[in-house]
Formats: sequence, structure tokens, C-alpha cells
Amino acid sequence: MIWEIARREILVRARTKAFRIVTAILVLLAIAGPLLILAFPGGEGGPDKIVVGVVGEIDPQVLLALAGIETDEFVVVVQSFATRELAETAVTDGDIDTALVADGGGTADGVESIYQSSVDPFVQAIVSSAFQQAAIADAGLSTDELAALFSNDGPDAVLLEEDTNGDNVGYAVAVFAVIFTFIGIQTYGALMVMSVIEEKSTRVIEVLLAHVKPYQLLAGKILGTAVIAIAQLLLLVGAVAVMLMVTQDIDVPGRVWASLPLILVTFILGFLLYAVLFAAGGSLLSRQEDSQQVLMPLIMPLLAAYVFGTTTVTNPDRLAVKVLSFVPFSSPIFLPIRTSAGQIEIWEVVLSLAVLAVSIAVLLYLGAKVFNYALLRTGTRVSIRSALTGRDANS
Repeated sequence: MIWEIARREILVRARTKAFRIVTAILVLLAIAGPLLILAFPGGEGGPDKIVVGVVGEIDPQVLLALAGIETDEFVVVVQSFATRELAETAVTDGDIDTALVADGGGTADGVESIYQSSVDPFVQAIVSSAFQQAAIADAGLSTDELAALFSNDGPDAVLLEEDTNGDNVGYAVAVFAVIFTFIGIQTYGALMVMSVIEEKSTRVIEVLLAHVKPYQLLAGKILGTAVIAIAQLLLLVGAVAVMLMVTQDIDVPGRVWASLPLILVTFILGFLLYAVLFAAGGSLLSRQEDSQQVLMPLIMPLLAAYVFGTTTVTNPDRLAVKVLSFVPFSSPIFLPIRTSAGQIEIWEVVLSLAVLAVSIAVLLYLGAKVFNYALLRTGTRVSIRSALTGRDANS
């Protein structure tokens, strides 16, 4: 019987034009960005320019080998710098791809190849090739010397900053999760309230209660609305996954892939938690004009979590974020933030989800009592106290 009610709710909502339009827009927004990047990569025509900075006395044969590298795809340009600091600034600013510094510290040859936050394997291969060509050009070498030469991997790579590309992808996924969780719960929560009030005011609820029990009606409406919301989330998660796979320029850390299923689970549990509240709150009212009296108090915890969450996406290790990821009314926002950034232990995920699940069970019990008491009471608004105690406020 619960599934029949859920099926009715699904058919009613999924057939509306608004649902189809919103779903189409959300999916288009999720995939439009990377597709535009792939379709219009931009950039200037001609071969790519690879700029190699040099500081100090670098073997002239190395510089000659670098300057002689030119193909249809790329050309190497050598640029001199007076000091290491100037070369590092150029690397950090993106003016050059790497800097060769001969300052007596680093490799056995006294040369370091400096990069910003991650080693570019293509540039590193070009630099290493130039060193090998220079060594070959020096003089006649024995077989053993040639073997030793080609076993040399070139200068050591030194990073000026930590690689943050993976963090940026995690932040983007976290923002996506936070925004959709808030919009999804708020939108479908409002639909839940309106649906209950509408059926109550038009006496449809009385017909339904003649065939089902109140808790079955409550569970069916929550299940049906949840299926619709989850279907939209699955479309978006799938679109984001495809986006990450086809955009080859983006290096996606394993923790981000692992966070996608958890985002789905967290949204489901968070939606169920708030859906119980919205359904029970809607049963207290008899007019849609009064819906804001219920919606605003119920949405405030989620709104506060959303506002704070969007400001802490790039700082997920804050104590407040850790604490709020265990609070059931805010964990649907903060748990994806921490998991996308890899700033959470497995036991913390399990504990947070367990607290959320227990809270749903408790609220479902209390919500069923409110639903049972308030559904057939029309006219004035029913108070929470009366609904929970089963007695009128005046008695």
C-alpha cells in the first residue's frame, strides 16, 4: 500500500512540465561548461612555446640543444635570468615553464629544474634530452660511459608549491553537492508541504485515509517525493562523472570519485530527514497561504548550514565544519565537503551517517504522531504540542 501511494506521488510530480524543464536545465548546466571547453579550446595558432629559464653557468651544449628543438607542435625558447629569485618568480607567474638553476646545490651536476606546483613530464623530458645530447656531444664515450649516460634522468625537479589541482576538483565537487543538496531539499520540501495542504484542504485526504493508515500515507508521500528527487540527483551525478572523464585536462583524485556515491547517500538521508519534517509540518495547516509559517522555521537550519558551508568549502578542516558534519540537520551539507577534500576518516563517515539514520527514525516516529493527529483537523492551525500529545491545547 505504501508503494501505491508513492507511485501515485511519482506519477503526479514527474508528469508536470516544471519537473521536466528543471531536470533538463540542471543536466545542461552540469555538462555545458566542460563541453564548451572541449569544443572551443582557444589559444593562439602555431606551435606551442615552451620557455626554459636559465640561471648561472649552464653547459653551452645544453643550451644549444634546447634552442635547437623546434617541431610543428612546439618550439623551445631559452630565457636568461640574473638570479634564482627572478626565475622562481617567473615560474610562479607562469611566464616560463621551468627554470634551470646552476647554483651548486641539488643534483650531482649542480643543476636544478624548478617547477611551480607539479612536474610537467613533457617539459622535464625535453630538458633531460638536452642534457643527454650535451653529454654525447662532449667527447667520444666508451660503452660503459654511454650506458651510464642514458641511465641519468636529468636534473632533480623542485616544487615551489604543493600541487593543488586535485584540491580544486574536490572543491568544485563539494560546491556542486552543497548547492544541489540545499536546492533539492528546499524545492521538494516545499512541494511536500503544498501537496499535504492541498489534499487536506480539498478533502482528498479523507478519501485516502478511508483506505490507508496515516503512517502509510506519510511513508508513501515521502518515498514518492524522494524517488523523484533522487532521480534528478542521479542524472546530475552521472553528468558530473561524465564531465570529469571527458575533460582530459583535469586530473581527478581518487578521493573525488569515492565521494560521488557518498554524496548520493548523504543527500538521500538528508532529504528523508527534512521530508518527514515538511510532511508533518504541512499536516498542521489547512491553507496554502499559511505555508510560510511552516516552511521558514523548518528550512532555517538547512539555510544556515548552506550559507556557512559555501564559505568553508576551501577550509574543510575547521573545527566548526567537523562538528557540524555530525549534526543531523547540517551533516547533509558538511559531510560532502569533508569527503570531497579528503579531510575525514572512515569512522567519522560511518558515525555521521549512523547519527543521521537514527535521527530519521526518531523524527519518523514523531512525525507519524503529528500526521495522525493533524490530518483530519481543518480550520485553525494545529499546534505542535497538541499534535505530539494528542490533546487539544484548550483541554
